[in-house]
Amino acid sequence: MADRPRILLTRLEGRGERLQQQLEQRGFRVERIAILTTEFVDLTDWRRMDDPELMSGGWWAFTSVAAVQSVARSGALRSVLQRSSAPDVAAVGPATGNAVRGLLGVEPRVVADPTGGSQLARQVLAADASGPSVVWFRGARATDSLRKELDAAGRTCIERIVYAVNPTAGCVTAARCLRDGDVDLWIVASSASALAILAADAGIDEGERIASHTKIVAIGEATAATLRAVGRDVAAVPTGPTDEAIVETVAALFPC
Repeated sequence: MADRPRILLTRLEGRGERLQQQLEQRGFRVERIAILTTEFVDLTDWRRMDDPELMSGGWWAFTSVAAVQSVARSGALRSVLQRSSAPDVAAVGPATGNAVRGLLGVEPRVVADPTGGSQLARQVLAADASGPSVVWFRGARATDSLRKELDAAGRTCIERIVYAVNPTAGCVTAARCLRDGDVDLWIVASSASALAILAADAGIDEGERIASHTKIVAIGEATAATLRAVGRDVAAVPTGPTDEAIVETVAALFPC
């Protein structure tokens, strides 16, 4: 099995162990490198329950688990959701929906397909076409597809940045790993991880750029669009962000 394809798995710190194990069980050689770390925003300044922008939102929207984790760190914000006049909650994907249930203690009214913010916005509009504004708890580097969709429908979107993902030294390690030409497949988990690796690659002066023969699997259409926008070909996008879907996509690219 030593000649099986080598896979580079670049993930957020602390993520990807289960996926690595499943790929290795299929006989793939996997190098997992943590390239991003999450920094939560201090939300202690949001203690006032009469915050006019927060309380004007008929919906709270979450497009990532990290956003839920950040809001859950504030008892004041969690208590807003326990009120009789609490806003409805919308989440992208089952993982974010489960985080809302487990960390915020409420049932999301909408759990959209994990394809991005625009799909979430469309489902919110379908559920409540003429309601009040939507408060979107987001990451610093999140794409603005949710806001654009709401703007186009004439719906106010109030954005609150509650976390950031920052590159680690692993970005340079991963870029060098891609350069050595021995990587057959690169699994890219997010737009942020793609841009972090490509920025690190550009910062290495000597040698060639990332090997052009390396296939890329992008998790999600938004990630694929980011890669294509910077000139990288995407071999495949899994049907969903689950480990099982990713493994099946990889196996289809490298049949035994």
